[in-house]
Amino acid sequence: MTIRDLVETPSLQLRTIAGAGGLDRPLLWTHVSELDDPAPWLDGGELLMTNGLGLPADGSAQARLVERLDERHAAALGIGVRGPQLRAEMLAEADDRDFPLLHVPVEVPFLSIARMVADANQDSAMQRLLTHVRIFDTLRSDAHVKGPHAIFERLEEISGYDVYLVSVIGAPLISGFRRPPQEVVDALGGDEFTSITGNPAVPGGYAVRVPLEQRPGTFVVALEREGVAPAGLGAVHHIATIAALELTQLYYEREAQRRRGAETLAKLFAGRLESAGVEDALAEAGFAPGAPLAVAALRAVDGDLRDDELHHRLCDLELPHMLLVDRDLFALLPAEPEVLTEALDGLGLRAGISGERDGVQGLSVARKEAMWALERAIADDDGGGAVRTFPRSDSSLHWLPTDIGTLESLVEEILAPVIVYDAEHGSAMLQSLRVFFEHDRRLQTAAAELHVHKHTLSYRLSRVEQITGRDLSSMADMVQLWLALQAYAIVGSDVMPAFPGRSDR
Repeated sequence: MTIRDLVETPSLQLRTIAGAGGLDRPLLWTHVSELDDPAPWLDGGELLMTNGLGLPADGSAQARLVERLDERHAAALGIGVRGPQLRAEMLAEADDRDFPLLHVPVEVPFLSIARMVADANQDSAMQRLLTHVRIFDTLRSDAHVKGPHAIFERLEEISGYDVYLVSVIGAPLISGFRRPPQEVVDALGGDEFTSITGNPAVPGGYAVRVPLEQRPGTFVVALEREGVAPAGLGAVHHIATIAALELTQLYYEREAQRRRGAETLAKLFAGRLESAGVEDALAEAGFAPGAPLAVAALRAVDGDLRDDELHHRLCDLELPHMLLVDRDLFALLPAEPEVLTEALDGLGLRAGISGERDGVQGLSVARKEAMWALERAIADDDGGGAVRTFPRSDSSLHWLPTDIGTLESLVEEILAPVIVYDAEHGSAMLQSLRVFFEHDRRLQTAAAELHVHKHTLSYRLSRVEQITGRDLSSMADMVQLWLALQAYAIVGSDVMPAFPGRSDR
């Protein structure tokens, strides 16, 4: 049946207002709505009927409604007599798009039109029903035996859509699946998509939430293919149900993997895993042999750690990992901080990443580095991002506490006078002390790096002794100064206390 068939039925008394060039559009069924924007709820091929109560009064908004309905492949819009005046912009848009606007007289019930269309299109309705049955038959077909890739290839063939199975950040939920176009990913996280409960519209098709208890925020995205008749929104909901069945088994396997990883990581931090079992444990978690590793420490900004979702996202991104919750959340990862940044998108987590490690030796130190970097990420108010990376890897740093406040107190107590002196006099006492220690207290080589005479360096070190009240010939005083320098390298000037007289505050 076509829109022309309706218009040429005398008993219905329909009149074409605009868009007469589209009267030969196929008409599959009817739908009644008084919503401001009913387009997201349409499958395509409908005559949308409205009394006009939901029509906007503004001309540009009326034109936008026509555009939205045409994009959803509606057949036509039938308007009753209670709406606002139809503006020239709406009529021009309908004519440009050959999208029929019909006047429905008050004496003609919408039900009469609906019955006529239903009677005329019984064969079409039966065809759609058969399509839905075929979708569920994939669970009993050879495709089910061959695995999820074969199942979804079959579902694409039946439904007429390109099908994607993704998380809210657009990452495929099954290894080897495609990522949808970026404009679709942007729509999944956009206000327009999330502000209307159940709104399935995305550019070029639908996104339907997968009914999955283990993981909210997963979607089946179905995008229309040119030249192929799509099976409609109902079919996409059926595909989402099948996706839930496939993912449930996958997530049971992921949960078992996570438990094993947590047990292994706890043993690695404690140094209780025998070397013979380390390589097997890393291989089981997916780490490549010899790949550099890093430890990440993560903390929630809003109190909700969301460690399950992070685990799934890392799996979606095919990033090997082990997770352990021990007050904060700790992760063993490949040394690729940019991948972690993508996984953290929207989770409200801050993360610190240790220096790179060539193996699992010294992971307790790496854990401390991650904690120091995490404290920096939390204290960061300059928009530097959710992830901070510790800039160095020095096994001697394990003597220092993980608490940033304690490190700052150490710097303030021992080095503050030197920092203030340098700021007020434009001198380089702190740098001279650091280089002196880096060269194992060899005066000549340290002076050469500083490009000064050794007597000049000797004078500077004497001034440091006077300013700090420490004696560089005393082992106890020297250790205090060295530890304070290490603490200063960790906390950095951007989170240092505001010492009196400092020129950078």
